[in-house]
Amino acid sequence: MKSNKKQNINKSVILQKKSFGTMFNRSKKGFGGAASALILFIAILTISTALVITFQNFAVDTNSALKKQNDLTVNKIKTSLDITHVFYDDTLQVLYIYVKNIGSTDLVGGNFDVFVDSYFEHNVTAVLADDQVTVAEVVKPQDSILFKFNIVLPAGTHKSRVVSEFGVGDEEDFNVS
Repeated sequence: MKSNKKQNINKSVILQKKSFGTMFNRSKKGFGGAASALILFIAILTISTALVITFQNFAVDTNSALKKQNDLTVNKIKTSLDITHVFYDDTLQVLYIYVKNIGSTDLVGGNFDVFVDSYFEHNVTAVLADDQVTVAEVVKPQDSILFKFNIVLPAGTHKSRVVSEFGVGDEEDFNVS
């Protein structure tokens, strides 16, 4: 019986030693696991922050683009031109196109495109119709402007078209005799 007790005591000492060693090994693994978890947490936090910044920049850029598009659409709706008179001087071979800004937007005087049949001029500078000399830097609502072109036109019906910077324009047919 003494030997049984001795064996039981030895087994319990061995179990205690094993459990102590296991605890020691677990705590070592636990610290390594905590370090790994901390590194993963920092990595996930970094990636999440990068994603938030990227999506924030995307949202800001999208908002800016939509605002520009909205401003362009509003200006397009508020813009209106009217060709009031087209005159061709046969002797000087000069075409005069009088245009009035009947919209409610200011237009840049050098941002007009003018078409006469197959002839085309891009970013044409306008002059004030009153004195026919002063360059119109800004064409305010209700201002009249003039475009002058040295061009040879044969007799017959011709088509003129003036387009503003916002893509809005007017066209007028005229006759040359």
